[in-house]
Amino acid sequence: GTNGTPSAPYQQNYMWAPRVGFAYDLTGKGTTILRAAYAIMGDQPITGIVTGLAANPPFAFPVSSTAAGLTMLNAFTLAGGSVSPYSIVQNYKDAYVQEWNFNVQHKLATGLALMVGYYASKGTDLNIERNYNQFIDSFSSTGALTTVRPFPKLSATSPIDPGVALTNITVAESDGNSSYNGTWSTLTKRFQQGLQFDSTFTWSKSIDDVSQNNHGVTVQDSNNLRGDRGLSDFNAATRFTLDGIYNLPFKRNRVVSGWEVSTVIQLQSGNPLNFHTSNSTLTGNANIRPNVIGPV
Repeated sequence: GTNGTPSAPYQQNYMWAPRVGFAYDLTGKGTTILRAAYAIMGDQPITGIVTGLAANPPFAFPVSSTAAGLTMLNAFTLAGGSVSPYSIVQNYKDAYVQEWNFNVQHKLATGLALMVGYYASKGTDLNIERNYNQFIDSFSSTGALTTVRPFPKLSATSPIDPGVALTNITVAESDGNSSYNGTWSTLTKRFQQGLQFDSTFTWSKSIDDVSQNNHGVTVQDSNNLRGDRGLSDFNAATRFTLDGIYNLPFKRNRVVSGWEVSTVIQLQSGNPLNFHTSNSTLTGNANIRPNVIGPV
């Protein structure tokens, strides 16, 4: 790097990832078991996050022009254009998640068990991208309210493309957060008398700043990340699953014996809907959510 900045986006070469848990027999007979656990798990480095750097000048500068006499020698001068650089914040960190759970499993009958538990997680340092050159309100010389870019163009003394206009400046940061809280109930029957099944019911809520990962600027206001905190794109408040196998009790001959019936059922509530306008004049990105004044 130059001027004391690092030459690599990742300055982190370690990840603390402890695990701890216990199980306790409440009755001493193996019929009711209490379990709890806590863990910190790190995400692998997002290697693709650096590919956007290759599109920055002087490595690349896409322009378009209909000027006559365009050649490889004068294309840059005639076409002009603007720069929309991509960068990665200093001290970018790998994401990690803390997970903890508490559950009780009880034997209801031979081969039949019920488990009820609480499960939660907290994601920290998640990847999120912001527009550092988002339009801001400003007053003109006549007092009229208008919008301007904080960085309208490159400096006249810039060693690369001096004076060229700047548009969006996309910067990858590790400032995203998430949280998950849910209760799980599982009823399991081991194979006995030709029948086995496993059913689970989940009631949960997942919240985050941005559910997508490495997909460009998706927040509505890059200056207010908190405004995008809400239900995760994949959140499903309730979910029920059932899978089972039943051996049909026919034993006469090879034609009718050996048959079994199996099923897999999944039922869940819907995921959140998020509407966006295609207007990019307010912030520079088409991520503005319209105000809903009536039923959808």
